[in-house]
Amino acid sequence: MSRAELRQVLAATYHQVWWPPTHTVRHDDAHLPAWHEASGRYLDPVTGEFLPTWDDALDAIGDQDEPLHVARFGPRFDAQGVLAGSRDSARCIGYLTKY
Repeated sequence: MSRAELRQVLAATYHQVWWPPTHTVRHDDAHLPAWHEASGRYLDPVTGEFLPTWDDALDAIGDQDEPLHVARFGPRFDAQGVLAGSRDSARCIGYLTKY
């Protein structure tokens, strides 16, 4: 893969974090959701209603909703080729695998 292609891939790669709005506290330490064993779901401690499942929450995302956070690669890019058996190959492999 050329460096130009790699730059294009990095520019097009991002991760959106979808989360309910954070400006309103819905459950504080005194009113935490309760686990309902029979249904395998959480209950709202005030209303007793089931909280949305993960799938329900994803389905509720509308066209006008925005992600809470979007993570992207930064503008810095330094791709260097490394040949097997070269002086730097062991150092590079060690660096990559420690994460």
